[in-house]
Amino acid sequence: MTILLRYWPHFLAAALIAYVAFAMGQASGDRRAARAELALSHVQRDAAQREVIAAEKARGEERARVEAVAQAAKQAEQRAQDAEARADRAVSAGNELRKHWAGCATDLVSRDAATAAELERQDGLRRADLREVLRLVGRLQAQRDGLIEAYEALRP
Repeated sequence: MTILLRYWPHFLAAALIAYVAFAMGQASGDRRAARAELALSHVQRDAAQREVIAAEKARGEERARVEAVAQAAKQAEQRAQDAEARADRAVSAGNELRKHWAGCATDLVSRDAATAAELERQDGLRRADLREVLRLVGRLQAQRDGLIEAYEALRP
């Protein structure tokens, strides 16, 4: 026990030095842990920002696709309306032609046999008119088919 009494200030100083060294080591570890947590939070923040940017880009691309489809649908609708208007005009022209032919037939019945040459001329006109109407109808049908194919190509 005399050794303890004699060297107790030294033991106390050694214990104090050990405690200070432990505390300093602990504080150094805490600083490293804090720096690591800060670095981790920066990495997580950057990853979240990249995700937000990617989501915004995807939304923009989707919006552009939707607008393109809407524009294509609008154009297809306009083309369909134009084709329908052309078809209506063709039907109207056909009705006028039918009236003209009916008038020609009535005139021909009332004329005598001497006007056979006139009959042939009017018959030729009717054939030419009929060819023109058939040509227009064929063009309109081809245009309608093209519009339908274009519209179907745009549909997802």
